[in-house]
Amino acid sequence: GAVVSGPRGERGRTRLDEALAGASAATGRSLHVVSATMTDSGKLLARVADDRRQQRFLLRVAGGSSGALIESAAASTRLLSAPAVAPAVRERVVAPLAVGAVGGVRYALEAEAAGRHPRRMTGALWDDCLEFLVALHAADGHPAPDADGVRAIVADDVRLVAPALEARGLERLQRLADGLAERLAAVPLGWAHGDFWPQNLLVRSQRLTAVIDWDDAAAGRLPLLDLLDLRGVSDPGTRRLTPGPRLERVLLPLARRSGDEPIRRYCAATGIPAEPELLEALVLGWWLQRVAHDLRDCPDKLARPRWLEDNVAAPLAVLAAR
Repeated sequence: GAVVSGPRGERGRTRLDEALAGASAATGRSLHVVSATMTDSGKLLARVADDRRQQRFLLRVAGGSSGALIESAAASTRLLSAPAVAPAVRERVVAPLAVGAVGGVRYALEAEAAGRHPRRMTGALWDDCLEFLVALHAADGHPAPDADGVRAIVADDVRLVAPALEARGLERLQRLADGLAERLAAVPLGWAHGDFWPQNLLVRSQRLTAVIDWDDAAAGRLPLLDLLDLRGVSDPGTRRLTPGPRLERVLLPLARRSGDEPIRRYCAATGIPAEPELLEALVLGWWLQRVAHDLRDCPDKLARPRWLEDNVAAPLAVLAAR
C-alpha cells in the first residue's frame, strides 16, 4: 500500500547514509553497505563491511514502532552478554557495537555472527537449544511465580488482540484470559527470546553458535514459550502454518499428551510439572502472545479477514466449544 517517489537526478543523503555515518563514527571504522533487505515489520537490514579490515557487520535501521524494537533488542543483548550471565547464553548473544538515532530513525550495528541457519533439527542441536533456553529463562536470577505478572502479561496480549474481534469474540477472549491468569499464576516467570525458530538460530557443524533477532526479548515472561515456537516449526510438514492452525494441529495435541521429549526435558530442568492441564494453559498462552505480537509488529493483519479468521476467530470458537 506504499507509494514511493524519488528524483531522477543524483540521490540525496538518506537516513541509511546518516545511520552508517553514525555507526562509523561510534566505532572508528570506515563502513560501507554491501547489501540490504527489508523485513515485514519495516526494518532495513544492511550488511556492512569495514573498508580497512574487510570485517562484516549488520546494521539495523527503522523508524516508528520498529525503531523502538531495535532499541529494545540492543538493551536486551547488552544485558544478556554481561559476565554474570551463564556462558550457555552469553556466548551465543551478539551485543551491539553502536546504537543511535538520526532524524527519528533508530539504528544498531553489530558484528555479523558466524554460522548458518539450520536446515533440520538434529539431536545435538536440540540439546544446545534446550541448554540455551533453560539458562535464558534463569538469566536474571532464580525465576519465581508472580501471579500479578501473569495477569499483566495476559491483559497486555488481550489489549493487542481485542481490535481484531467483535463483541462475541471479545467475550470469549476475556473468558479465556481470565482462566489463563488463574491457571498460570504459579508458574515461574523469566527471560524469553520471543521469536525462537530456525531463521533466528545460527549453527556450525549442527551446533548452536548464535541466537539473533532479539526484538521481542524481555524478562518476566511465561516459561516454555520459546520452546513451543521452535517445536511448532521443527516438522517440515507444519513449518508454514500460522499460529491458529499450529495451535490446533500441533501444540494442543502435544500438551494433551504431556508433551514430547524436549518439552519434558525443559520442564524437568525448570521445575515445571509436565502435566497436561498446565501444558495446555502454557500452549494457550503461547498462542495469545504470538497473535498479539503479530498484530503489534504487522498491524496490516487487522485488514486481512482470512488471517484473522484462521488465527483469532476460529481458534477462539474451537476453544469455547471445548
